[in-house]
Amino acid sequence: MTDTQPPDPSAPQALAPTPPPADPKQVEPQEKDTDAAATDDVGTTSPRTSAGPDMTPAERAATREEHVKLAKDALLRADELVAGYLPGVNILRGADFYLNDGELVGIIGPNGAGKSTLLKALFGLIPVRSGTV
Repeated sequence: MTDTQPPDPSAPQALAPTPPPADPKQVEPQEKDTDAAATDDVGTTSPRTSAGPDMTPAERAATREEHVKLAKDALLRADELVAGYLPGVNILRGADFYLNDGELVGIIGPNGAGKSTLLKALFGLIPVRSGTV
C-alpha cells in the first residue's frame, strides 16, 4: 500500500533542463554597432567617447566628455586610473571616479571586479601606473 502525500514546498526542487545552445550555422550574423561601447581583449567594455542623441542618461554619463564636465568641482576625483598588484597585470584599466561633497557612494560588483583595488589606489595603498587621483 502506497501513501501519496503532496510534495514538501521546502524540499529542494529539480531544475528544468536548459535547452541546447543555438547552432551557430543557423544564427544570422548581427551588424556591428559602431556607436556602442567598445570591448577590449578581455571582455570588458569601455565607455563611448562621444554623446549621441539616442543615449540614455547613464550612457551619456559614461562618456569621457561628460565625466570631465560632471567631475569638475568634485571633492574626490580619479581619471583614467590604471593599477594592479603584479607587474603587467592591470586590475583597473582606465577607471574614472568622482565624488561630490555630501554624496554617499556605494561601489558594487562581482568578485574580482576591482572594487578593493579602486579604493586602495584612491588611498595610495597601491601604486597607480597611469591616470590621476
